[in-house]
Amino acid sequence: MASIWKAILDYIYCYKKSWTSLEPLYENLRIDLEELPKIAQTDLLQFQQFYQRKNIDKFIAHIPGEYIDEHCFE
Repeated sequence: MASIWKAILDYIYCYKKSWTSLEPLYENLRIDLEELPKIAQTDLLQFQQFYQRKNIDKFIAHIPGEYIDEHCFE
């Protein structure tokens, strides 16, 4: 099963969204931002390499630090 972050990035990729904040996750997809798990910094780098799209890079660049686990190496 895909992680919530992978599902979000798939959505942004497939629907060519140009999101630069997490607000559209709540407004458009009804995702409770307080329930979002942290994502490993290494996972974000892997997603950037996988998708290789500017809209994905922009979204990832704007993920607030409180959602990124810089010490997690899953």
